[in-house]
Amino acid sequence: MSEVKITYETLFALLRREKSREELQELDAKFFDDIVKYVNEKTDLFKRQEGSLNNFMDSEKDRAEKQIYNIKRIIKEIYDRREKKIIEMAINKSRTKSNIINTNTMLTEEKLMFEFLVSTLDRFRQGILFNTLEGKETVLETDNMNVEKEEEKEEVKESEEKKEECSGDEVKEGIKCVKILHAIPKFVGKNLETYGPFEEGDQVELPSEIVGVLLNKGRAEEISKITEAGSVQVSEEESAQIHDAVETDPAQESAKSL
Repeated sequence: MSEVKITYETLFALLRREKSREELQELDAKFFDDIVKYVNEKTDLFKRQEGSLNNFMDSEKDRAEKQIYNIKRIIKEIYDRREKKIIEMAINKSRTKSNIINTNTMLTEEKLMFEFLVSTLDRFRQGILFNTLEGKETVLETDNMNVEKEEEKEEVKESEEKKEECSGDEVKEGIKCVKILHAIPKFVGKNLETYGPFEEGDQVELPSEIVGVLLNKGRAEEISKITEAGSVQVSEEESAQIHDAVETDPAQESAKSL
């Protein structure tokens, strides 16, 4: 669809078209971005004029405020009508499993909504309706969420177990005690054991092959000299995996898994 300049008149025309037609109407791909820009421009203009030396007359001020109110009302009605159509399409998709439902007129944000709705409806339909028809106990989405939460707690517990702090006791062969200099996200060792996440200042015991990579990357410093007998050489592939973990920005939503 060719780009449409957002004005009060075009918004009203879009709403009229969405109301008069059953199908979801095509919009410019940047519709929501353009709407945000348009609303902000109108609001900023009103504030500048209101605060200028030549203040609005009361009638002009009321007219400007009413226009902003009507703009937001039209935007909301466009969204509500499109939302209703998308919900109906999601219900139809979940019930019929049809592959002919046209999603080409959906905006990116709306496609995410549609896919989420279909996925949620499918899970509940399977857990309630289909299980009931087969004489099975219903399985609600909340049950699955509780299971996932328990699994997450178990993962955290296992991760904490791997985060062994340095002690005054004799350190085992092949293990080194280091101080973490920069935060490191959780990663998986060569035997699928989980390490981390580590915060700056943590003092932990780690296998010497992992310590070697951290030292080379400047992410840790050794604070205890021990025997390296029995230590294992790190392959290039394993070194690259640890390299990915220590190079990952800990502020990201999730760290790379090895």
